[in-house]
Amino acid sequence: MTKLEQIRNDLDKYIREELEKSPGDKDFDVCFFEDQLNEIIDSFDEIINYDPTPQYLYDDTGGEPAISAEERGRKAFEQKLIDKG
Repeated sequence: MTKLEQIRNDLDKYIREELEKSPGDKDFDVCFFEDQLNEIIDSFDEIINYDPTPQYLYDDTGGEPAISAEERGRKAFEQKLIDKG
């Protein structure tokens, strides 16, 4: 487990424990900033589960499409013919 995962888990555990307490015993920060703390946990999750694979490999988001081996070979052959004259 990475240090970031440990921090995320500790924060999540702390928030859950505080919310289970009676209203008089709860930490003011957890009650008042619960939504923001949950957003921080979500941000940690995004960082921990980051996938560096370009999105265009999965859908049509406008990225450069993958080229097939056949197309690459054909273009290389055409370029070779052009270079030789």
